[in-house]
Amino acid sequence: MTTTRFVSFLAVLVALIVGAAAMLFVDPYLPANLSHTKKGYDSGFAAAKNLVYTSTVGAMYRMPDDVRTLSGTVTAVGSDQFTLHTPSQDPFIDPALNDRTVHIDSSTMLFKMEPKDPKVYQKEMSDYGALVRTATTTLSVQPPTPFTKTAVSLSSLSKNQPVTVTTAENVRDANEFTATEVDIQQQIAKP
Repeated sequence: MTTTRFVSFLAVLVALIVGAAAMLFVDPYLPANLSHTKKGYDSGFAAAKNLVYTSTVGAMYRMPDDVRTLSGTVTAVGSDQFTLHTPSQDPFIDPALNDRTVHIDSSTMLFKMEPKDPKVYQKEMSDYGALVRTATTTLSVQPPTPFTKTAVSLSSLSKNQPVTVTTAENVRDANEFTATEVDIQQQIAKP
């Protein structure tokens, strides 16, 4: 490479670097209709998000668009509400939604979930299986659950208890909402 070509190459390279640096410095101060950084970032982020959600692995972590049931741990209890910690596996969900305020009103049903005796549950499953095998029409009978539900009040709820909250509205992006049902699970003792 000749010296003249090398100097020309260097001049072009320096001009590109100076131009890019100047644009990075000047762009935030340009009027919104002249700035391309945010538009470029937003479209790039949306494309990356779409690639993740449409991949085999990413689809497993995507939170549905309509969420009416949340499970998590109670972090605080008030007189007519509690705070629910619900960490999401979806990397694109706002981290502020990890802690949500759940309101309890007069129509909210609270239940304590306790495991059934294994023999009782096994018998219920056996009876249900026999019913399904002999049915000639479509059954609308629900299979038995491994838990018994006992109605309780909000005073039965305490910090660190695992709960499942059901709502009538979509709470995917809601920081606060009113529960229609709260199922209080048995707290698992740490070893």
